[in-house]
Amino acid sequence: MKWYVEKFKEKHSALTAERFTLSEDGELARLKEFAAAQSLFDNFKFGILDEAAEADSKELVEVLKLALNSRNLTLVISAEKFLPKEFKILNDSSVIKEEFDFTPSDLAGFLKKEAEKRNLKLIPAVSDVLIKNCGGDKWWLVTELDKLALGSPAAIEPVREDQNFFGLINKFRNADSVGYALPALERLLDFEEPAKIFNMISSFAKASEDLRKMADYDAAIKSGKMEYPEALLDLALGD
Repeated sequence: MKWYVEKFKEKHSALTAERFTLSEDGELARLKEFAAAQSLFDNFKFGILDEAAEADSKELVEVLKLALNSRNLTLVISAEKFLPKEFKILNDSSVIKEEFDFTPSDLAGFLKKEAEKRNLKLIPAVSDVLIKNCGGDKWWLVTELDKLALGSPAAIEPVREDQNFFGLINKFRNADSVGYALPALERLLDFEEPAKIFNMISSFAKASEDLRKMADYDAAIKSGKMEYPEALLDLALGD
């Protein structure tokens, strides 16, 4: 996805790019406002739509029609599978479809290249955690690397091989940078299932802010909006 944005920026200097997760409250309304808005400064608009199948199909189709009839609005739908029949508008001849199936090797090469651009030296343990959790989404990988570049040391610190489970839990909880938290998480996942790791970390939460954060993660997991590995990775990255 980032490639598309960069190409559009090269072609259109006055470009506004936004990303919308349509399963979340208010995102469809924000998309409709984005699509309909007129500006004296932004001549071209580029929107990336995630989880489109979760949105109200009638309302979303109207936005897609607007894009099909506009020279200045481009929308890209990122989906793991074809959308249901309500989105037959996507069969229009002007709609371009592309399928991506990146192998772990492809993602590892991409990750290494992007990390080098940011002067990051990722040990294999950290790279593996990121690749396992990216779901083939290169945009997500780039976003996480940007977070690392902003808040981590130049090199990601390894974890001692003899570290036990509870030692790793403490290392993860007390890590003052993602450079320490991510390797600890990778080793923890070798010991136990993500759910047990999450519950163990939750049991140590004492401060009201930490309790609230873990409760929010727990609610997101139980509602199906997030999985345990994703929550653990968010914690490691300091989200």
